Amino acid sequence: MLLEVDIRVPGGNIDQTSIVELEYSIKDLDGNLISSKKESGAIAVKESEVASLLVPTNTKPGVYTAFVSVNYEGDIYEGSKTFEVDGKFNISKNGNIIIYALVALIVLILLIIIIKKIRDRRLLIE
Repeated sequence: MLLEVDIRVPGGNIDQTSIVELEYSIKDLDGNLISSKKESGAIAVKESEVASLLVPTNTKPGVYTAFVSVNYEGDIYEGSKTFEVDGKFNISKNGNIIIYALVALIVLILLIIIIKKIRDRRLLIE
């Protein structure tokens, strides 16, 4: 999952940098932590930060909330966004499709090789 945070330092100058700490997390509706990540860095007047946060493959379908907490000079700023894991992307089902496609591709390649050998033999006989 990609999370984007826009940070603006009010009244800041381009040549001044400030340290910010970012904490990302994903929680279910009961407040259970699903995934989290912490970062820190320096910003000047404005910065847009995109972070990736992994949603575990065993996450059950349902509604979840992504949180970001920004610590700037001791002040904490927070934001959140809800999203849904629908369970439609099933690795085993999609894995089967990939396997079937690979088998079909291998069979097609074998057929092409066999047809080519048959044609080559016919040309040698004629």
